[in-house]
Amino acid sequence: MKRNNEISKSKLDIKGGLDTTVFRGIKVMDKLQSEDISEAIFKNGAYLKVTEDYRVIVDKNIMLKETKTDLFIRISKDGSSIDEVLETNYPKTTQKMLASFVGKSQSTVSKTKNSTQQISSSTQS
Repeated sequence: MKRNNEISKSKLDIKGGLDTTVFRGIKVMDKLQSEDISEAIFKNGAYLKVTEDYRVIVDKNIMLKETKTDLFIRISKDGSSIDEVLETNYPKTTQKMLASFVGKSQSTVSKTKNSTQQISSSTQS
């Protein structure tokens, strides 16, 4: 049974489809970057951002972030809660990226992060 704040199971077949998924993600980044698109939110909730330092494409449960020297692939594990995912900030992410990654709105991510920080601050006092 899925917990209330658990991320829904990934549709990504890690064993059979990771290469294809990464290849498609890179192709999408290449295409949109060639069209001078620096930020986009897709109808399905996916998110793209291109800066001088990195480019990233994020969809539910998967994030591809490419720098000049590295390619990061982040995949959420089955059973991870949204709170657990939001606490992890590696590779460095924005709330828009995290929203696409957990399949929630940016405002929901902001509220969740703020309430988690408030709870953490009050327990440390």
